[in-house]
Amino acid sequence: MGTPEFLEYGSYLACEPLRQTHGCNGQGAALTFRCPIFQLGCATLATRRVIDCRDHRESNCSLAMSGDNANEVIELAVLHATTHHGYQDNEELRKILRAMMKDEEEARRTTAA
Repeated sequence: MGTPEFLEYGSYLACEPLRQTHGCNGQGAALTFRCPIFQLGCATLATRRVIDCRDHRESNCSLAMSGDNANEVIELAVLHATTHHGYQDNEELRKILRAMMKDEEEARRTTAA
């Protein structure tokens, strides 16, 4: 059996055989739980999410956190922000961190620029 063809839909890659089998048409489904493929939780199909402290200029910190699960990345970023930067763990901090979160490919382009 050959390597599956990957098709880009929005901000994740969908393996063509799984896309056909599980019915995700990729229209407006990127990074939402409406997409049956995303619900499978296959790390090879989900886009890694990144929060990079270098994007927050005032932090003077070079740490970047990434993972396949956005909630895990947020939790790690909250831990880092509270223990190393003195922030309070509250909804405002989580809102800021969610806004800082990028897809891995976008983060690479931003860092390289």
